[in-house]
Amino acid sequence: MVAGGPGSGKSVIALSVMGELARRGQTVLHATGSRVFTQTLRRYAGRGSTRLQGMFKYFGSPGRVLGCRRFGGKGVSVHA
Repeated sequence: MVAGGPGSGKSVIALSVMGELARRGQTVLHATGSRVFTQTLRRYAGRGSTRLQGMFKYFGSPGRVLGCRRFGGKGVSVHA
């Protein structure tokens, strides 16, 4: 798990890990509790590709989604 406050680089690390896992043929998803942040990721990181846009998920309520756990917006958990 990578922990830190807003702007500390958690999402940069997650996107880097996602890219590497995808290059290795793994199925990857990025799930967040922020609808606005999810929309921003879809717009910029997924630009021009509906397949890439589909990798970014919003789960608006506490708990588990797609094998990922929510960490109160302060952590990233990578499950391979």
